[in-house]
Amino acid sequence: SKVISKPWLQETFAPYRKISVQQAADALGVHRNTVLRYMHRYDISTAFTPLLDEEIDHLVRAFKVERPNAGIRHVHAFFRFNWLRVQRQRIIDSLHRVDAIGATLRHKKTIQRRVYSVPRPNHLWHIDGHHKLIRWGIVIHGGIDGCDDFVVWMRASNNNRPETVLRGYVIAVRIHGLPLRTRGDRGGENILVSAYMIMLRGPNRGSFMFGSSMRNQKIERAWVDAGEGFVRRWRVFFTRLEHCHALDVANPAHLWLLQKLFLEDINDDADHWVENWNLHAVSGKHRNQTPSDMRHLARVTVGSYEDNYAGVDPALLAEYYGVSGAPKRRRQGQTGAGHSEDTDDEDEPFEDESDGEAELEDEDDEVNVSGAWDSGTGSDEDSSSDGDEGLGDPASRVEDDDLVAQIIANQASNIRHAAVKVARNENPFRNQEDEDTFWETLQAISDRNFLPRNLGIRRDEWNEGSYPTHEYLVVGRRKESLCVELPHTLWLPRAEVWCRAIWVLTRILSEAEVSDPGSGHSSSVGSHSAGSNASTGSDEDM
Repeated sequence: SKVISKPWLQETFAPYRKISVQQAADALGVHRNTVLRYMHRYDISTAFTPLLDEEIDHLVRAFKVERPNAGIRHVHAFFRFNWLRVQRQRIIDSLHRVDAIGATLRHKKTIQRRVYSVPRPNHLWHIDGHHKLIRWGIVIHGGIDGCDDFVVWMRASNNNRPETVLRGYVIAVRIHGLPLRTRGDRGGENILVSAYMIMLRGPNRGSFMFGSSMRNQKIERAWVDAGEGFVRRWRVFFTRLEHCHALDVANPAHLWLLQKLFLEDINDDADHWVENWNLHAVSGKHRNQTPSDMRHLARVTVGSYEDNYAGVDPALLAEYYGVSGAPKRRRQGQTGAGHSEDTDDEDEPFEDESDGEAELEDEDDEVNVSGAWDSGTGSDEDSSSDGDEGLGDPASRVEDDDLVAQIIANQASNIRHAAVKVARNENPFRNQEDEDTFWETLQAISDRNFLPRNLGIRRDEWNEGSYPTHEYLVVGRRKESLCVELPHTLWLPRAEVWCRAIWVLTRILSEAEVSDPGSGHSSSVGSHSAGSNASTGSDEDM
C-alpha cells in the first residue's frame, strides 16, 4: 500500500489551499479513507478558523479598501492567503453586510472563446507587457502558465528593454522551472527571451512562439484582472497628480522622482495581486480550484515535462497550441489590458502586419547580448523531472556572444515592431552627494508634517473643503467615464509624499541655478546650502 508523507499532506491541506480530501485521494490514486487515516495519524486538521461575524466583516472591509471591486473569489483568496479557513457562505454574508450595493451591482461578463488546452504545468507560458502606465514611464511585464493559470511573474520597470524582460523571465524560471515552450507577441522586447528559449530547449520545435496579442488570451485575461486589482488606481492617481499636484510628464526629472517614490509600491501591489490571483478559485473547467492547488496536485498526477507535442510542426503549434479567440488587428503597443474598454493613446500608429523583416538597427533598439544569460535557469523543487536533466546554468550552453547574436538575427523576422518606447526619466542631480541631500531634506520636512502651499494638498486648497475619494477614467471608443475609488487612507498620504518631494526638488533645483547660473546644468544641484534652505522653509515659502 502507498505511504503518504506527512510534509505532502501538510502542504496539501494548509489553510491557504482549497483542496478537498477527495481531490487529494484522486491525485494519489487511493481511497479517501486512506487519506483521512493518515491525516488523523499526523494530526492534520481542516477545521475552519473560529471567527466572529464582526471579525470577518472587519477583514472584508480592510480588503475592500484595497480592492473595491473584488468579488467573492478574490475575497476568499485573501482569507486563505492569511491562513484563515472560513466558510464561503460566511464570506458571502459578510460581503452583503459590508458592501451591499457592490454585491448587487457586480455582474460577470461571459466571453465565448475557442476551447483552450495545455496538458501539464510548465508546458506553455504566456508572457506580455502591460502598458497602461507607460505615459508615466512604467511598464509591467509578466507571465502565466497556460495549464493552471498560475502567474509565474509580474514586475513593474521604468523601461521596456529586452534585457529587462529576460531578467524577469529568468527569475521566474529559477523559481518555477523552465517551461517547454513560451508564447509572446511580436514586440522587440521579447527577442532575448525567444533566443534564451531556443538556446535551452532547441530550435525548430516552437520553443518560443510569436503571435498577436489576441493569440495570447491567458495573459491578456490576467491583465484585465490586474487592471481592476491595482493598475487602474495607480493610473488615475498619476492622472490626479498631473491635474492637481504639479506633475509634468514632459519633464524627465518629474518622471524620475515619480518612479523613485512609487515604483516599489507598485511592485508591492503587483506581488499582492499575484498572491491573491494564485489563491483565488478559477471557474469553468477547473471546477473552482485555485491555480496554486492545481499546480500542487499536478506534480503527483501528470508531472511537468513530458512533451506531448514532440515532432509536431512548429508552424502548427504557433497557430493552434495555447490559443483562444481569433486574431484581431491591434495598434502598436496596445495590449487591451487593465480593462476591457480602457482608452488607448490615439496617436499611436497601427502595428505593421507585413511579412517583412523588422529592423533592429536603431540605436535605441539594440539589445545587450553580452551577459544576458548570466542569471542561470534555476528550478523549483520539481524541475528534475524527465526532460530537464542537464540544463544547468544556461551560460554554460552559450559558448560565445556570436552564437547568441546569430539566434537573435534569425529571430528578427518574427519581430513586427520595435519595443514600445517608454517616457524618458532623468536623474536631475550631478552626483550621489547632491541626491542624498535631496532625500535628507525630504525626510526632514516629512518628519515635521510640512505641507507646501499652491500644490493642492492643503485642506484650505481643497474644493468644498474635502479631498476627493474617487476619480473618473475615460474608457472605450465611446469615451464613457468609469468611477475609480481612491480611499483617503491609501492615496492621500501618497499625494502628500509627492507634493513634499516635488516642492523640495523644485526649490533645490531653482536655488542651484541661482547659485551657479553659468554651469550649464539647469537641472542640477549646485550646493548643500540649497537643500539646507529648503529644509527650513515655512508654509509661506510656496
